[in-house]
Amino acid sequence: MSISIRGVSKTFGAFQALKDVSLEIPDGELVALLGPSGGGKTTLLRSIAGLETPNSGQILFGGRDETLSRPQERGVGFVFQHYALFRHMTVFENIAFGLRVKPKHERLPEEEIRAKVDELLKLIQLDWIAQRYPDQLSGGQRQRVALARALAPRPSFLLLDEPFGALDTLVRKELRRWLRQLHEELRMTSIFVTHDQDEALELADRIVVMMDGRVAQSGTPDEVYDRPATPAVYRFLGDVNLFHGRVAGGAFLHHPTAPDGEDAATAYVRPHELEVERFRTSEDAIDTVLLHAWALGPKVRLELRRRDNSDLMEADVNRDRYRNLGLAAGDQVWVTPRSLRVFRAEDEVAI
Repeated sequence: MSISIRGVSKTFGAFQALKDVSLEIPDGELVALLGPSGGGKTTLLRSIAGLETPNSGQILFGGRDETLSRPQERGVGFVFQHYALFRHMTVFENIAFGLRVKPKHERLPEEEIRAKVDELLKLIQLDWIAQRYPDQLSGGQRQRVALARALAPRPSFLLLDEPFGALDTLVRKELRRWLRQLHEELRMTSIFVTHDQDEALELADRIVVMMDGRVAQSGTPDEVYDRPATPAVYRFLGDVNLFHGRVAGGAFLHHPTAPDGEDAATAYVRPHELEVERFRTSEDAIDTVLLHAWALGPKVRLELRRRDNSDLMEADVNRDRYRNLGLAAGDQVWVTPRSLRVFRAEDEVAI
């Protein structure tokens, strides 16, 4: 089922958490709400769930207005960051809870409830610990149980609020792969909140970047990462180098060669988009000196200082390339941007 967000605003006292947010989420899509703290991600998710009521705007499920519906009427499964499992109940009973508290006329017979829970336990690959209690489980196991409990009543949507935020790095990676596989199997419309760029890029069909209560950009992971709509989105989605200059004749000229009187602009380029050479190989190459190099897994990050204006920049090369270059601190290094994303300084609009 699709979700339509139309002009939704929400305030808490003097603070405006959502500012005229509009968004269309197609049926069966896995969407990441990504952004810094305070950007409005969780408020939007809670508004979709019915846990917050917008001050204005509409929320529609499959074209049906649910803006003022109670949470239990929306058919939404909600997974919290900190599991919220019932400590006095076994894994089996936690998952069965949502089925057993349904109104009598909607409740399944006990044998069907047990069959449904057994099915979900197999789906989350935890059927072998059905009789354990939450405090006997690992963090990753608890989050799987919380997800199964949300799925048990057969919700129309699945909403997840930073579902892996309380887990260590290795478990997060494992659960990300597992959740993606689960989504491929169920094809349920799902929305998850995260501030982790890697998590959003790996998991989502579409990323909605939220900043200052607004949608800053919405698109596929490739679209958002490769073509950020604003400098703020660019900076949020990973490390970036800034080149200040001017636009002349449709081309970007970096200082100190940029003529006066043209439009001031800033070019953005990521560390892996810089070509590193011992000698100058093109007119666009920038003369730098190597300050420091350190290994980051399979790559080496170079910290460089421009000779013409002392600005710092960072470039990434793989380990073999670094060894072949034979670089040491203090060496001259020529750096050429392979691609530039240019924004005019006065309005931060890409050109």
